[in-house]
Amino acid sequence: MSSRVSSFLMFIAIICGILVPNSAFISTSRPTAASWRSLPLMQIFHKPIPPAPPQTGDGGGGGGGDGLILRTISADVRRAALTLWQWQLQQQPVQVAGSMVDPLVEAKFLSEWRGDESRAGCCSLIKGRALGAYIGERLEGLVGIHYEIDSSDWMNALRGKHMMVVDVIVIGPAMPARMRALFHACLVRTLLQLGQVHTMNVVMKTTIGT
Repeated sequence: MSSRVSSFLMFIAIICGILVPNSAFISTSRPTAASWRSLPLMQIFHKPIPPAPPQTGDGGGGGGGDGLILRTISADVRRAALTLWQWQLQQQPVQVAGSMVDPLVEAKFLSEWRGDESRAGCCSLIKGRALGAYIGERLEGLVGIHYEIDSSDWMNALRGKHMMVVDVIVIGPAMPARMRALFHACLVRTLLQLGQVHTMNVVMKTTIGT
């Protein structure tokens, strides 16, 4: 009798080994970024959203912690800062180069923007975010970004890979006119680095509201 039981248990063990050999569906370990390509389609579409962007964006060079820093900010902080900036820009307009958009127009657009409160369309799985651009502890700029399925390559779209779309960059009125273009360029470079961190393509919108 005991030999029959032993044989039966051995048979069950063999069957289990055939049916579930190292199955990814029963693994409790989290896949690494390099393994996403080999995962089943449904697991790819449930991958986590990118974490908050790295704190330090562009070093100040002086070693005193005065470099450019990007931080995710709430919708309330975004709207409060833009309300103040719009009032300041109305009282004292900022002169910008011919190729740059009026800061007041950009500030008004970002104050009405809702990209950090919902996802961009039914296919996007990641909610947008507003980023504050700080030099030291001073808020000098704001960025509105949202995420879309990356349709630049059909394999990217099939895997549910997202791209980062920069809707607008607003530079605060306290930034001197002679420094605004340079600060804008530093922000663009930092956003491109952020895309590299998350292995995402980055699209910069050139027209407000498109």
